Amino acid sequence: MQSEDEETTKSPVALSLTLAFALLALVFGLNLLEGPEVPVEQEQLQRLIKEGMVTNIIVGLDGLHFRLRAPIATEQEGTEMKADRLILPGRHDVSPEQVSYWESRGIEVEFDDSKPTRNWGGIILVGLLLTLGLWHVASQIYKDKKGIGAPRRRLKELEKEFRDGRISLEDYEKAREAIWAEM
Repeated sequence: MQSEDEETTKSPVALSLTLAFALLALVFGLNLLEGPEVPVEQEQLQRLIKEGMVTNIIVGLDGLHFRLRAPIATEQEGTEMKADRLILPGRHDVSPEQVSYWESRGIEVEFDDSKPTRNWGGIILVGLLLTLGLWHVASQIYKDKKGIGAPRRRLKELEKEFRDGRISLEDYEKAREAIWAEM
């Protein structure tokens, strides 16, 4: 059987480890998601090809998709951003001569006749984060109904006990740190 001090110490450690794991998973998940393709004009793409910035071209049903060696500054909807993926929207008939020219410049050319799909990774990540948030709220409600109390209420009760002189400063600070770690 564990004493109350051991449970109080374990709770913040478990919460801290859970939060660290969640942040790590979030960073990993965001790294898996690709940034958006920024639409550009034909002239800008021709300039990038001549400068040797393009590494890969995918000829798709929805347009020409370009991958760059390094991100470049672009403007989309009035916002300046860096992008390493560009798209020339619309259907484009690419001649064999054009493909030969691109390949002679060291650009890998692929043809993709499949229809574009949604980026389900982002939708799943947002869903998981919403689920995690709802779980946290539900667990706080459950604790409150069980009598353990929500962290904010326990903190107020702890402050009241300290002001009334029922606990020492050392016990107050130790318990306050444990409660703060839960919030």
